[in-house]
Amino acid sequence: MPAESTPLLYEAIFAVRELGMQVGLCLALGTTLSVLEPVLPLLDAVLLLGRVTGEGQRGRSFNPLLLDRVATVRRLLDVTNRPIDLQAAGGLELENMPAAVIAGASSLPIGGALHREADMVGFLGQLKASIAGDRSRGAEEPRSRGAEESEAEGGTEPSRITDHGSSTTDHSSGFSVLSSEFSVLGSRFSTRVLIASRSFGPHCPGALEQLRTAGCELITNPGAARQMKTNC
Repeated sequence: MPAESTPLLYEAIFAVRELGMQVGLCLALGTTLSVLEPVLPLLDAVLLLGRVTGEGQRGRSFNPLLLDRVATVRRLLDVTNRPIDLQAAGGLELENMPAAVIAGASSLPIGGALHREADMVGFLGQLKASIAGDRSRGAEEPRSRGAEESEAEGGTEPSRITDHGSSTTDHSSGFSVLSSEFSVLGSRFSTRVLIASRSFGPHCPGALEQLRTAGCELITNPGAARQMKTNC
């Protein structure tokens, strides 16, 4: 649910959980991260957006401010040991997805970056290799002086979320590509890439075949099944 347009946010999240459903909270690029503090214990996922609607080229204008925001939330989740799915989305392309993973994102919802590719199998292969390469480089980077000083002092647990700071810590250990409809499962990387799409339109049969060839698993739900039947 969007944090900006949900009145009585805590109460709304609590009501959804009472119905037995999981809850994810979406924050626009300009929304302060302090919004998360009172509701974090109730969340299953946090989605941080990396572009502003109407800014730049449609679907492709990634704002690097997202990386600091992801790193800030990741540090909080690590300190509090909360198994929350941290998602980064909006303007993600092959060249900036690995940076989002290194910053601490555990899921990358993508849409246009995949759908523009005629060879989706090749794209997914490039994405896996790109994330694997950046994971290796990130693990070899020296720690910042601040991080070393914090460890020497025994570390301190932050009491509030701030919108500043960055991290080169790699939090991934596996890889899979998921959505409400599709899943590419692997054993080497834990980062998930969500394929955000209701339909592949008239190219649906071919798109499904490419995804299956890439190792995708089709995950259906009533709404998705009806949509696929209509468009396929």
